[in-house]
Amino acid sequence: MDYILQDSSKWKSIRYFGRIKRFLLFYDMILAHIPPFQKLNILKKIIKIPKKTEKMMRKIFNLRNVFSHVFTIDYTQFKKIQYKEGSIFSATKFEEYVDDANEVLNFVLKRIKW
Repeated sequence: MDYILQDSSKWKSIRYFGRIKRFLLFYDMILAHIPPFQKLNILKKIIKIPKKTEKMMRKIFNLRNVFSHVFTIDYTQFKKIQYKEGSIFSATKFEEYVDDANEVLNFVLKRIKW
């Protein structure tokens, strides 16, 4: 939103925009229904994302898809949920996931000037 509305003086003066009707419509009607990979493709057209960060984002999205679409009922398949060539349920792979997620979050927060 900051990139799209950067030329709007009204946008720059707003500190909290969660109650703005146009933003809520944009978020609820568009962003909430777009899959994460589609959002990433749109974001890549707006800003430059380092390949390493994009790769980590895609891995995180893949893991999210596995949890939300594949392994929601049968939890006996724990060992098959992979992250970087190992089970996400091992302490080391989960730590790698958390580190990668934090790196992606830091990139995004830095880009939006948080």
